Amino acid sequence: MVQADLAALSQVERRTLKAMAVRVGAHSVWMPALLKPRAQGLMQAHVADQPFRPIPGALVAAPDPLPGPRALSAFGLRAVGPWLVPVEALERMAELARAEKADRGRPVLSDAALTELGWSADQGRAILNALRRAPDRKPAKTGPVKDSPFAALAVLNAPALAPVRRRRRRKGAGRPE
Repeated sequence: MVQADLAALSQVERRTLKAMAVRVGAHSVWMPALLKPRAQGLMQAHVADQPFRPIPGALVAAPDPLPGPRALSAFGLRAVGPWLVPVEALERMAELARAEKADRGRPVLSDAALTELGWSADQGRAILNALRRAPDRKPAKTGPVKDSPFAALAVLNAPALAPVRRRRRRKGAGRPE
């Protein structure tokens, strides 16, 4: 998960990501330029050895076994419960759910929202429930992940530690005479 890395980002780092056209949504981090057909064709060429071939831009039932993150990202999908959901549709769903009145604090999707997304009521409910479900284990609150490029930047930007000065003992101090 990327929540720990995102939580550690400063405003400057967030602006840098925005300048690079990286979008941080409610449920995903992605680059819209990589969801265009030409870019997806290039990414899909790198996973051509895998048998997974979903219908482009459609909500797809998750196969068993679930394709790896590389294959999912090559097709612009994210696994959410029993479905593989296009990232853009997932973020549009989050916008529509925010616009609707929440039912006891839970987001709901109107019939118009479901029609816009092209989902049935059961599909929408299953996706919302899967997103609402808490992870089995809560990630430990730590700093940035060691492999993260932001961790490398943090090391480079860390202030230099002042050298520790040792006190000299005075001559004769502490000696019995």
